[in-house]
Amino acid sequence: MEVVSKGTTFSLSLADVSNYAFSKESTGIIEVEKEGNLRMENGRIVIDGLRAGGLVSVYTQDGRLVKDFKADTDGTAIVNLSDLSKGIVILHSNKTDIKIVNR
Repeated sequence: MEVVSKGTTFSLSLADVSNYAFSKESTGIIEVEKEGNLRMENGRIVIDGLRAGGLVSVYTQDGRLVKDFKADTDGTAIVNLSDLSKGIVILHSNKTDIKIVNR
């Protein structure tokens, strides 16, 4: 494990670490950016609020690209779930990743 703090870096074996704590509150993720609003309609996922012509890509959980859907001029993309394999898929747009289970 490597620890970096204010310009100081030190390494130690993770097997030797029995406990750790943060002295101050973590700075973590401050703001989450997302693109589009998602809703279900008749076995389809409708994503609106995208940029016109933007792509929504569908990936399997092992990272294989399955299909791309293009947003229309109004910024709406429709993902037909019947076109996708059953199981976990990831929908990816410019700033958003959404994991869904297609049953």
